[in-house]
Amino acid sequence: MQFAINNWTRAVLATMTNRTEHHGDEKVPAVTLGFKITGPNTILDLFGEPYDFRHALYTAPEGQEQLEGIDNTPLLRTVGLGLIPLEVQKLEGWRCQIDHGIDEHDPIDLGECSVSKFKVDAFQGGSCELQFSVSTSDVDAEWGGLLFMKLGQEVPVMLLAPEKAQEPIDGTVAAFNADHPEAGDIFADLHGGGEDDDHA
Repeated sequence: MQFAINNWTRAVLATMTNRTEHHGDEKVPAVTLGFKITGPNTILDLFGEPYDFRHALYTAPEGQEQLEGIDNTPLLRTVGLGLIPLEVQKLEGWRCQIDHGIDEHDPIDLGECSVSKFKVDAFQGGSCELQFSVSTSDVDAEWGGLLFMKLGQEVPVMLLAPEKAQEPIDGTVAAFNADHPEAGDIFADLHGGGEDDDHA
């Protein structure tokens, strides 16, 4: 599993850097957005394996009985950590959707995003602030203006992993016969190729 936010989650659009990228010989507009999400430390579980950031930073109270299905880890293992960079591989091809408040069914929809620069500020009591950057050239003047107007504000966001590419279809006769072994008998019955047919 790789980091993704599949449900609308409130985040602060903390920074917005406009720039240009080279696509071949052409320069195209691009943007890098910095987000901050403050919430329960279970958000760190979204990174999945092999990462276990939550248990590396937090622990359960000593002697506390753990209830089935509830992993309560409110206590920092140590203090004075500050903002911690997370060594997570840059994610490529993600989609970032941002609700701009005008039409909930038509969010700002940024494709071909790279997601990187993950950092966490862990707080005593079981909450944390997760920071990350989203970069893309899939932005136009309208979306750029809407994003600028949201700078410094809390906005609902989703961060969607790319869909898995489908396996190419094997169009050979051998593959068809393997997938549909009964097809040959049906074809023979319909077109007179059965064993009981008269032969000239």
